[in-house]
Amino acid sequence: MVGLRLEPAGLLVGSSAIKFSRLLKLRICPRESDWLEPLISLLENSPKLKELWIDDDGIALSWNQPISTPGCLSSQLETFKWKEYGGTEGEEQFLRYVLANSKCLNTAIIDMKCTLTMKYEEEYLLMEKLKDIPRASTTSQLLFKYL
Repeated sequence: MVGLRLEPAGLLVGSSAIKFSRLLKLRICPRESDWLEPLISLLENSPKLKELWIDDDGIALSWNQPISTPGCLSSQLETFKWKEYGGTEGEEQFLRYVLANSKCLNTAIIDMKCTLTMKYEEEYLLMEKLKDIPRASTTSQLLFKYL
């Protein structure tokens, strides 16, 4: 399996011009707030990507939905994992985008970031909200874990 781990995610900026034609697994560890747009560029250049993992550190992010969908999302991505998902608006928008465009997705794993300020009831409501996100893959599973 051909894989790539980008840490820090700032390396995404330099990698957006490279064609990753054999890349099957990508794991990114963002440390800056502007990593989503370069990630989309990298996904556009990774036509065979089957696994995408995000190890988030709670970086606030803003999301501008791209005009087109990377081919790997619509025809290849089978596994998506988000570690330390915090439920911010930007995170939710990106998660909605991935789930709505990943037609071959089998499993999406969301590792919820537990904080002292988030109560059990709030965590439950967040999970219920995420379960209701429309998915392109009718057979995909949405799984939750707590860190």
